[in-house]
Amino acid sequence: MTDVPDGGCAAAADARVLLIRHGDEILAFENRCLHKDTPLHEGHLTDAILACPLHHWRYELPSGRLVGHSVGLPRVPIQTDGGRIRVIPPEEPPASISALLRDHARTWSRTDNSSRDTSAGPYGVASSSSAEETSP
Repeated sequence: MTDVPDGGCAAAADARVLLIRHGDEILAFENRCLHKDTPLHEGHLTDAILACPLHHWRYELPSGRLVGHSVGLPRVPIQTDGGRIRVIPPEEPPASISALLRDHARTWSRTDNSSRDTSAGPYGVASSSSAEETSP
């Protein structure tokens, strides 16, 4: 367990897993902040609080719970044997909703708008100069 510094963090499993030495215990969480998926292994560890390096979201140790909230970092199962750590990495995380929407938008067909009447503007509203005036 020498790869995880005392009171420090390390990345494992292609940086998908965050390992933290907390006292005599090794903790393992998914290595991504709940806020913006930022890798947490370069975060700031002070006492029993891990802070994200990007926007400083803070997580309590050993639970991994977001400070002041009931949600927390997903745990990752590990096995320790004679100073060696065996990590059972999580599956690849799903794409963010914005990435899914962007990919879906790329499949939309563009319609040919060349025959559309644009004299009334982009929203079909006539401008005051082309509007017909009427008397009450």
